[in-house]
Amino acid sequence: MVGRAVDELQQQSLKKFCSPSKLIDEEKHILSAFAAAFFLTSGVPPRPSQAKSLRYDWDAKTGSSRNLFIVLGMVVLANPAAKQQRKNTQECLWVLPRSLAAPTMFFLGVVRPALVRLLSQLKGDVSEHLMHIFVHPFPVRNSLLWSGSDVNAALQKHTPTITVKFTGTLLRNATTAMLRKFFPSLTSVNQLHDSLLDQQAQHRRSTGDTHYGRDLDIPRSLAMTIDRARGYIATSQAIHALYGLGIPDESSQIILSSSHFFASRQLEEAAFMEARFQVLSVYLVRWGGDKMLLAQAVQNTLTGAPYIAVNDVQGVIGDMVLRRVLNVLLFGAAGPAAGTPPPPSGYTPEDVGVAVTLIIRALKEWLQGQHCDLTTGSLIDIKAIQHLKTCEIKVVDYVRKVKERHPAMWVQLSKDTIDIRIPKPACLPDFTLGTYGLPDEATGQNIMC
Repeated sequence: MVGRAVDELQQQSLKKFCSPSKLIDEEKHILSAFAAAFFLTSGVPPRPSQAKSLRYDWDAKTGSSRNLFIVLGMVVLANPAAKQQRKNTQECLWVLPRSLAAPTMFFLGVVRPALVRLLSQLKGDVSEHLMHIFVHPFPVRNSLLWSGSDVNAALQKHTPTITVKFTGTLLRNATTAMLRKFFPSLTSVNQLHDSLLDQQAQHRRSTGDTHYGRDLDIPRSLAMTIDRARGYIATSQAIHALYGLGIPDESSQIILSSSHFFASRQLEEAAFMEARFQVLSVYLVRWGGDKMLLAQAVQNTLTGAPYIAVNDVQGVIGDMVLRRVLNVLLFGAAGPAAGTPPPPSGYTPEDVGVAVTLIIRALKEWLQGQHCDLTTGSLIDIKAIQHLKTCEIKVVDYVRKVKERHPAMWVQLSKDTIDIRIPKPACLPDFTLGTYGLPDEATGQNIMC
């Protein structure tokens, strides 16, 4: 939603002169969209009242630190004002999804400076706009800074299809409940005992974190150890995974490895690799490297949809591509254990729908006749993410109808999926002939077998 708002502003500025009132309105709209997106996707969000404390630049008068950082290559907000009266800040960190990071940096680095320059001519003092993220162009209820009610209004404005009126407090409760259910490892107490590295260096963990081999990817002004930062990052990335906005990085995967949700996502990633292989070896192999022929073949395959077509004559649903992808999705690369029976009424439409969606995604990687990576982790375009999520919803709805209309075929599809075995190669090359694929250091020629 933030990216869309920024795109609209850029298009309008290219078409005609952007009036001061128009720029102010657009900045308010983008900030509102950012507030909703940040609170919805950051993990357990801050309290609505803490939004006003978040700065993108430090306060030269009071020395208060900024809250916007780049950590391990990710855009994060951290350390808001503390709820307790005797504390200034509360240690915490939220990671922005990749699809939100770029529009946010454009907004704060291009749109906000333009607004500041305009406001400096209209009203003089723009000190709050130079530091705070959530700030009104002009005072609202005698304050420039956002209140909790402003956050709640932004959430409700950008979630019109949700019947429950979202508030920041309700969202905190709902997000915590989701994380507890799908990622129970995040609720366990982390004692952070002294590591073997600290013991060999003959000091405590706190000493090692503070004085020895500090990770330069963690800004010193963040006042946070690498272990604490990784824990917060894992929490944010868990929410990103739930919403299909990205996949956890390697360190987060270790923290989240006990989650049944994450286990299924790992199989989904393996199934997508299988879908890629099947698409190339079954649907596209005959067309070689001709871009126009490849693009046409993709369009023809998407139109004919052999992977989910119903063949009443043969009494089957879909083709072997669907069965192989579904097999990996359900059981991983190793396949099912011997004697594993399918469910009496077949697998769920949701499982088959995900397999079909992965095949469609693998096909669309070649939509232009050349490969375009559409793995979840590589997507930063929010329109592409939204399209793929909408595609999955439509596919599952269609597959559910197929199951209702053809129950016997559906059961057979599930049996076929269980019975699939990886075929042995029809022939093996003579490995005693040819080369190893390595050049000889002396001659520069390829080393022969």
